[in-house]
Amino acid sequence: GSSLMRRPMGSRASRTALKDLEAQATAALSVAGGWQEMPRRPRGPVSAFNFFAVERRWDVLRQHPELRQRGHKYNNRVNKLVGEMWRSAGKEEKDKFYQRAEEDKQRFEREMQVYEETLNRIVGGAALHAGMHQHHVSGLHGSSGVNM
Repeated sequence: GSSLMRRPMGSRASRTALKDLEAQATAALSVAGGWQEMPRRPRGPVSAFNFFAVERRWDVLRQHPELRQRGHKYNNRVNKLVGEMWRSAGKEEKDKFYQRAEEDKQRFEREMQVYEETLNRIVGGAALHAGMHQHHVSGLHGSSGVNM
């Protein structure tokens, strides 16, 4: 198992460790001659409010056709109305969106585990390949493994 997933999500240490692992995997893939594509990092978890906003945005646009125009001024007004709807929504209505957010967080954690395992395999495979290469090269220079 990966030590990254044992830390709280979003902690500075886990983000730093993940960035280090991604950098090692990128370097390993460039040394390997690009035989494998770098995997994509999973999309982050969606919040309860964002699930709500996606669903309610169309309601707002149907009720306010004048806001269908493009531009940040109209988008800001739509967002403000959606935010007001969220604040006035009852617990029961919000709970279904919190449930969807929890399920999406679990999806994200599963995908991150697979992602990290893939990066570890890339880095480990590159280290194994480099070790085999070093063993082969040192074997050419005698059994001691010391290059003279």
